[in-house]
Formats: sequence, structure tokens, C-alpha cells
Amino acid sequence: MAFRTLTGPVSAYLVLLYLGPKEQGYYYTIGSLAALQVIFESGMGQNILQLVAHRYRGSLAVENGLFVIAPEEAGRLSAVMQFGAKFYSVVTLLFVLLVGGGGFWFFSATSTVTWQPAWIMLIIGTALSLFLVPFGSLIEGMQSVKELMRARWVGSLTMFAVTSGGLIAGAGVTAGGFGALAGPVVTTIVLWRSWRKVFLSTLRAEPAGGLKWRTEVWPFQAKMLLNAFCAFFYWSYAIPVVFKICGPAAAGQFAISWNIVRSASSISTSWTYTRLGKLGQLVAQGDRDGAFHLWRSSFIRGTAIACAGLTAYLLLIGTLQIFFPYFGNRFGSMTLQVTLAATTLVQTALLMMAHFMHAHKTDGFVVATIVSTLAIIGLQLVFAKTWGAEGAALALFLPSLAVLIAAPWLMKRALGAYWKAEGSPQVA
Repeated sequence: MAFRTLTGPVSAYLVLLYLGPKEQGYYYTIGSLAALQVIFESGMGQNILQLVAHRYRGSLAVENGLFVIAPEEAGRLSAVMQFGAKFYSVVTLLFVLLVGGGGFWFFSATSTVTWQPAWIMLIIGTALSLFLVPFGSLIEGMQSVKELMRARWVGSLTMFAVTSGGLIAGAGVTAGGFGALAGPVVTTIVLWRSWRKVFLSTLRAEPAGGLKWRTEVWPFQAKMLLNAFCAFFYWSYAIPVVFKICGPAAAGQFAISWNIVRSASSISTSWTYTRLGKLGQLVAQGDRDGAFHLWRSSFIRGTAIACAGLTAYLLLIGTLQIFFPYFGNRFGSMTLQVTLAATTLVQTALLMMAHFMHAHKTDGFVVATIVSTLAIIGLQLVFAKTWGAEGAALALFLPSLAVLIAAPWLMKRALGAYWKAEGSPQVA
């Protein structure tokens, strides 16, 4: 998240400098459609991570610069990894056929910009990222998070450098495709160099026990699939809607603003993430007061950080529109900026509230999330036709605000005995 906070504004600046308004719309819309991968992935990676973590016994070692595990360890993990490899092979193929083919239909009716090379490279790069998911989950489940994050960081840096270089060199929209392909390729190379023996041994070993689908896989998977479905419609759905209804230039304004306001608030999200481990420990120890006060302190500080970042963003855009109108107008109206900033602030607050419930292994926002997602899907189509990009932003804000208003009651209801217990803290 911190990396995105730093690179997001730089990427936006290069887009403004080297792409025209319509190219800007294609650049961001192509990326938003590729985000459909979250629905195909369906959160199975998290499921595989938990299955690996429950079976792993800590036999990881290093030989000649390569990670290795004992044969009996490979047998315990084999059933999980064989399933993961098969599942993601099928998912990757479906993604290429359905999303890849659908993209050619989506953009063909308005093909005023050369988008085909970027789309093809992005689909290939995204497909490779999808196929890598179970292997990343294996590494993370084996408590080697630092090694995984290092590989992903190298891939993200490569993607940023290649995309930036392509924009500066005049590659246009295709620059995004170069970066989208280069990042996953480099990540794959980094992981393969150090982890290939672990990958191959877990795939080839004879499974020592199978998977209990009814109790181990499907209950958790249903929730993850729901989260993946909602995530796409919360974060990416609006951009192709605006593209199709209002045109590439309006989609470019919406997308660049939406990406930057999310980057501006991501520092506050990172702040709360660093406290999740301690929060979970306090809950496990039965220290309800300590858990509540830690969360409340994190919530207040995180909200203050988000407000500061979003306020700075709005001041910057206002200044650009006054003194540098060519660049300022590429972001759209101030109404659009304020609405997106308010939406981001509301969703940041909801995420921090969800963290508190997750620490208690519950989630009171499930039904509200489903209802608000369905509302967003319908309102986007109506509001975008009526008020353009500003309407699409409003369609994101209103359902999110409704959930926030109901959030204190939903939290109390989900936590149940926690809130009712004598002496437990109460919502301020």
C-alpha cells in the first residue's frame, strides 16, 4: 500500500503529461476490466493459504540458495497444492477466454485509440498473476511472508518502471500493457529461482491425506467469493460504466481521480493493518477493554490521516484547476473530486470497523455489503446516464453512506454478548 501511495501520483502525472484525454480513458478502463480477475480468483488463494498453514510443520530449509522441504512435509501439502494448481489452471483459461474475448467486444465499438496491444499484454500478464496465486499462498502459509513480499515488490517496481518508461518514450496506451506483462514475468522469475524445489516437490509428492471439502473448503470459500464479487463492483465497476455511457474522456477523469483519492487514503489503511495482530492478541486474551481502546485509537488516528490526505488532494486539484487548467480539468469537476473523496473516507471508516469485527471472528456487514453492492450496480447505470461521471460517483457514495449510518447497530448486533457483557465498552 505504501508503494502504491508513492507511485500512484507519479503515474498519474506521467499519464497527464504524455496521454491525451481519450487515451487516458482507455489506459485506465483497460486496467479496470482486468480487475475482473478478483471474481475468477474468488478468494481461493486465501483458502489455500489457511489450508497450508494448518498442515505446515516448519521443515523449510535452504540448500545451495534454494528453499527445500522434507518429503513428509511435501506429502502433507501435496493435496492442497495439486488442487490449487488444477483450480487456477481452469480459472486462468476461463479468464483469458471470457475477459480477454469480452474486452475485444467492449472496446471495438469505440475504437478511436490503438488499444489492442495493451489489452493483449495485460490479459497475458493478469493470467500469469492468476496462475501464480496458489504458489504465493503456499509461501505465505509456510510463514515466509518476507520472501513473498520481496518478490512482489520487485514485480511492482518493474511494472512501474516499464510503464513509466513506455509513457515517456511515447508508447501511449500500450505502455500500460508493457508494464502489466513485465511485472508478473519478473515476479515469476524471482519466485522460481528460489522456490522451484518446494513448488515441484509439493506438486509431485503422493498426498498424505485428502481435503475435507464440506468442512475445510466450501464454508470459507463462499464468504471469499462474496467478498471478491463485491470488491469488483465497489472499486472497478464504475470506470467501464462511465466509459460506455459517457465516453473515454469522462472515464479517464473519473478513473484518475478515483485512483489518486484511494492512494491518498491508503496510508490510514496501512496504519490500521499494523495493529491487527495486537488487536487479535488482546481479543484472544479476553482483554475486551484493551482491544476496544486500541481499535478506537487506531480508528481516530486512521480517520484523521485519511482526512488530511484527502484534504491535501482536494486543495491540489483546486489549485491546478485555477492556475493550470489543462491539467486540472483532466481530473473532472470539483463536484466529482469531493464526492469521490467523501466516498473513500466513508469506505475507509467501514473497513476499520470491519477490522474490529474480524478480530472477533465475525462480520456484521455481510448482508449490508450485498445490498449496497446491488444498489451500486443499479444506481451506476441510472445516475451515469443522468449526471455523467458525477452521477457515477454519487452512486458509489450513497450506498456506502447508508452502510456507515447503520454500522454502529450492525457492529453491536454482530458482536452480541461482547457488547452486552457487564463492564464491556460501549460505542461512543
